[in-house]
Order: sequence, then C-alpha cells, then structure tokens
Amino acid sequence: MDIFSNREISLFIWSSIGLIWAFSIKDVRHGIWNVLLISISKPFLTIYAFMLSYIALMLFGLHSLEIWDFGQTKTTVFWTLTVALISLYRANSIKNYPEFFKNSVKDSVGLVIFLEFLVSFYTFGLVAELFIVPILTLIGLLSAVAEFNEKHQSVHKFLNGVMSLIGISFLVNALYRIFIDISEFAHTSTLVDFYTPPLLSVSF
Repeated sequence: MDIFSNREISLFIWSSIGLIWAFSIKDVRHGIWNVLLISISKPFLTIYAFMLSYIALMLFGLHSLEIWDFGQTKTTVFWTLTVALISLYRANSIKNYPEFFKNSVKDSVGLVIFLEFLVSFYTFGLVAELFIVPILTLIGLLSAVAEFNEKHQSVHKFLNGVMSLIGISFLVNALYRIFIDISEFAHTSTLVDFYTPPLLSVSF
C-alpha cells in the first residue's frame, strides 16, 4: 500500500479546506487561537511530555517483543494524535465510569474492528474519495442532529439505514477485491497494520 491512502489524502484536503474556511471567520479564528494557546500552555506541555515519554517506553517494550516496528510509524502517529490524545483529555471523567477500561478493551478488539479495517484497507480513486468523504460526513452530522429531536426520529433511522447500506457496499467491494487478488491483502504487513492500533490502545 502507498504511504497515504486516497481516503487519508481526501480527509487531509477537506480538513485543510475546513480550517481555511474557519480561519476566514474572525470570531471562529479568535476562538481557535484561544483554545490553541491554552492547549500549548506549560501545564499541558508537561502532560504531553509525560504522555509521549510513556508511549516511547511502550513502543520500546513492544519493539523488544518484536510485535512493533518502525514500519508502523504512520499508524502510531495517527493513533497518538487521535486515540491517545482523546483518552488524555477524557482522563478526568474516567473515575465516573467504573467500566471505562473494560469497555475500552472491548472497543479495541472484535469483529467490528476487523470489518472497519477491511473497509478502510480498500479505498477508491482520489476523485471518488473527494466526493465520498464529505457526503459521509454530512450524513453522519445530519443523523446526529436528528437523533436528539423526537420529531426527526424517522429521519435519524433513514440516515442510519443509508449509512448501513453504504457500509455494506464498501464491505462487498473489499471482499470482491480480496477474492480477485488475495495477494494484495495476504501479507504479514497487513496483519501488523490490523493489530497495531488495538495493541497500542490496550497497552496505553
């Protein structure tokens, strides 16, 4: 696989467009700047340093056990900027959820994780992904908004159905491409790509 998939490139392009648009609005720009200043203040930088030090030690241990290597750098960086940071910001609320760690482990392993990996492994052309990403994002946002309004429950169910159909079509596409060329999927690197994020989450 390429270093970055077409879906990742598409996400980067649309995120960049979103940021440019956000920074073009004065109030939003000031709000983002204030949040950024807070997030890079000395207390937060100290916390980030401890987090990164722990992750470095964790990776050293996994590398010593030969279940992580530098080929997983991109996956590890993405995991750090998403899962690790989100878990860090939610640390204060963990005490209110006794089964937080149990549920986190469940969320990190299982059939759903495998299906999500399978779907994301096979992406479409960049032009197609540039349409797919915003459409899925819009449907997801509309569904989330409709969920909190009793009058729009039918809309919420409909949009969830649409998302399910799209997900099934992606899965069928992935299975078909595996069937016609299993050599592209049947690699040790594919297995490593699959287990790395859950492994990091469980270890973290």
